[in-house]
Amino acid sequence: MKSLLKGSIKSKLRLLLLSATILPICIIMFITYQYATNSLRDSAIEENRMLLSKGSENISSYFDLVNKGSLTAYKVTSNNESLITELDSNDVDYHKIHLSLYYISNLVDYVTQINVYKDDDGQSFLFRNFLTSKDITINTPYRRDDPRATFVEPPHKTHDYNTPHLIENPKKTVITFHRKLYNVPLNNLLGYMSVDIDLKAFDAFSKDLYNPEYENIYIVDYYNDTIIYASDQNLIGLQMVEEWYKDMDENTNSYMELKDKMIITEPIENDIITWGIYKEIPNNYLFKTANGMARISIVLGFILILLMILVAFYVSIHFTSPISVLIKSMDRTKNGDLKTKIEIDRDDEFGILAENYQDMMNSLDDLIEYKYKLELINKENQIKVLQSQINPHFFSNVLQAIGTEALKHHDMVIYQLILKLGNMMNYTMHANNILVPLKEEIHYTINYLELQKLRFHHTFDYSIDVDEQLSQIQVPKMILQPVVENFFKHGFQKNDEIKGYVHIRCSGENEKLIIQIENNGQNIPPEDLTLLQEKLNTSTFPEDKIGLLNIAYRLKLYYPSNTFVHIENLCPNGVRITMSITPEVKDNENPDR
Repeated sequence: MKSLLKGSIKSKLRLLLLSATILPICIIMFITYQYATNSLRDSAIEENRMLLSKGSENISSYFDLVNKGSLTAYKVTSNNESLITELDSNDVDYHKIHLSLYYISNLVDYVTQINVYKDDDGQSFLFRNFLTSKDITINTPYRRDDPRATFVEPPHKTHDYNTPHLIENPKKTVITFHRKLYNVPLNNLLGYMSVDIDLKAFDAFSKDLYNPEYENIYIVDYYNDTIIYASDQNLIGLQMVEEWYKDMDENTNSYMELKDKMIITEPIENDIITWGIYKEIPNNYLFKTANGMARISIVLGFILILLMILVAFYVSIHFTSPISVLIKSMDRTKNGDLKTKIEIDRDDEFGILAENYQDMMNSLDDLIEYKYKLELINKENQIKVLQSQINPHFFSNVLQAIGTEALKHHDMVIYQLILKLGNMMNYTMHANNILVPLKEEIHYTINYLELQKLRFHHTFDYSIDVDEQLSQIQVPKMILQPVVENFFKHGFQKNDEIKGYVHIRCSGENEKLIIQIENNGQNIPPEDLTLLQEKLNTSTFPEDKIGLLNIAYRLKLYYPSNTFVHIENLCPNGVRITMSITPEVKDNENPDR
């Protein structure tokens, strides 16, 4: 077996086919049944969670409305009066009490009756069937003993609150929402409001949550483990004693699988209630379609096995041939042939793999060429600098001596010029610094322009406009001064009537660094300008070593994406060079720093 596994993919595929035909039926039957039951279980859990969540939202919204209705006791009318105002008064207006209770009963459905109890003198007002009666009575213990400001009394028969009513109402099972009424802001207890809610409300909320023929539902108060509502009406108002209830509470799970049933729960929580909905689903009801689905899946499994065998044979014969081609290409690549051509003409994954591998080889070849050219041009620049640094310490000492003599003769102009020349020499001496901050390149160019001013007797002016935020951006060395030098080589004419100028502007735009250098020298002939721009647009090595082409090539080496150099004539005369780069330099692009 081990020796067979070391063979080709074709041999492994055939071995797989032989293994797959030994016990496929038993395996697929088991997997199909497990998958069907698991799918039904997962689907039932998900669907019932969504169903109970909707029921929870409806119940929570209803009790939010009950809560808001009770809070209208604090609502102040245009006459600066409210139910709280009446309860705080020694002379209670019966009519206003009736209107407040009538308003609450119209705001909330399933309200059986509403009782308001005034704590200081025992006045009790009972609203039922659109009528309000009153009496002097004692408070009820179920309101006094509960420390909560708002709470729901478990299911019970309707109270008469010791208050007679004009129309008798038959006893029915209700739950009661109690609220303590305070004098705001003194926070003195004024009395209680009790709203009796008919359990028919829960019939409406839960009718779509379960199938009464097979399933059971419970709504339980977590505060005292009392059953608020159940599909079995005989359990309403009793303590929840099911064993699984305690286990679910301890495990804090949203569902539980038992031997003969599944329990799914959803909390109901808001400012006044902390309840939970529990739903029992018998397994014989939940999985009654599993066997039928399993049989169908088994039949489909047999068909799928036959198709897989046919496909596997086709794959072993047809789809292994491109792998051999790729292996041969990799061998040629390993031997150094990066320009190898992969002959796989397909539009499937093998074709994509071959295309990507070909692109990888091309990119690797380009990268090697790029690194080679980058190193070549850096070495060339270093050689040029070294050639110009004939005993640089000697020149530095000589310049210092000349500067000292200028200071002795109080000639500050010559001293400043010697200082600028010395700065330029120091800048060019550091050959290892391929990338420098933009401000250093600007400073070097300024020194060059000051020396040229002396040379041409101040017959030109210059200006430099650089955004301070761009001063620390790293740029290749010697990209500004050679462009300015071209002005004095090719475009500058000493003219007493028209003074020459050079303007340098550096700005940021859309994460790009834009450098513009303008002058008012001679225009470039159109034919030469077109040819020069074409060379600037290419990425070939500048064989003619023209300064601007060398700069453009170096910029594209350091910043391959979104980099361009543009040259144009100005009217009536002058030339503008624009360099746009995206200053994102990787560490390996500046190995000498």
